[in-house]
Amino acid sequence: MKKYIIPSLILVVAIIVVIALVKKPESPSTSKKSGSDGQVYWNEEAPQEEAEDREEISLQKLTSFASAFVRVQAYLEIVGKSARYEETTSIVKKYGLSVEEYTKIATRMSENPAFRDKVQTLIKHVDLR
Repeated sequence: MKKYIIPSLILVVAIIVVIALVKKPESPSTSKKSGSDGQVYWNEEAPQEEAEDREEISLQKLTSFASAFVRVQAYLEIVGKSARYEETTSIVKKYGLSVEEYTKIATRMSENPAFRDKVQTLIKHVDLR
């Protein structure tokens, strides 16, 4: 099972990111705005969101993510294509994470190799019992 963790992780991260993008359509009132730093932002909250992405995620949240990830993977292996979003959401919430927190961690893993290695170490030590 461990040899499937990395490919499964990449697949889940991709699915989560796609779901997050599909569920958050850009509102028509959103306007393009240039910041003083030359960056182009689509709304006034872009700099704040970037700061939030850089904030440290607690070890407790990462451990919860690792446990939820392993449970979600086990669920997906059992049910395959008949997996339900509600069930995966329920698993994530069972471990004390919101879908947004889970998605944030998964996204950060796809963008930051050092962070991904840290979380993968936690995933390897999850006990399914």
